[in-house]
Amino acid sequence: MKRAIATLMGGLMASEAFVLPAAVSRGLAAAGSSSREVVSCSASTSSSSSSSSSSQGGGQNNRVAFLHKAGLAAATTVAAVTGSPLLARAEEEDEVKVGEEVTTDSGLKYTVTVAGKGSKPSPGNMVKAHYTGWLNAFGDEDGAKFDSSRDRGRPFSFKVGTGQVIKAWDEAMLDMRIGERRQITVPPQLGYGSRGAGGVIPPNATLYFDVELLAVQP
Repeated sequence: MKRAIATLMGGLMASEAFVLPAAVSRGLAAAGSSSREVVSCSASTSSSSSSSSSSQGGGQNNRVAFLHKAGLAAATTVAAVTGSPLLARAEEEDEVKVGEEVTTDSGLKYTVTVAGKGSKPSPGNMVKAHYTGWLNAFGDEDGAKFDSSRDRGRPFSFKVGTGQVIKAWDEAMLDMRIGERRQITVPPQLGYGSRGAGGVIPPNATLYFDVELLAVQP
């Protein structure tokens, strides 16, 4: 059994890297573009107001009207920048909802069971995690548990986002915060594929992991 587990952990050291989609980054970039358009529009409005005021002789009433319009334009700009729908959407995409199953573009399914409050790791960071893996379903009774760092009392450490582990682990860990715990359902193409692993993981197996991100180091 010890040889099988050692072979399995060697199988975790996959050779292909996984690139995580940057949906939040795209949303923030779009929000920035939207804000620049608002600022440009407001500047144009202020310039137009100034020109109109000058053409009417620059009287006191016109100066007051111009200042009023300029103040409204500035307030509109601030409101638009800080309350951008695109920025709000990006923040919503990054929000973790405990208990809700999510399916990513790659086919990985996960459910957050405990929300984390720390930072997310970056590719190349050393992460420390606890995990338990099953062949059939989540749970020790009928899930056919094949490995668990918790049972050994020793967390598993690796460099995330570098292809040292199966694709599903890289994808999941890069999206988790310190202290977060998830249940992830791993399709064969994100696990051990048609080859299986160590006589423990059969070919084309869907795997079930309970993973917890404990720490992140540069």
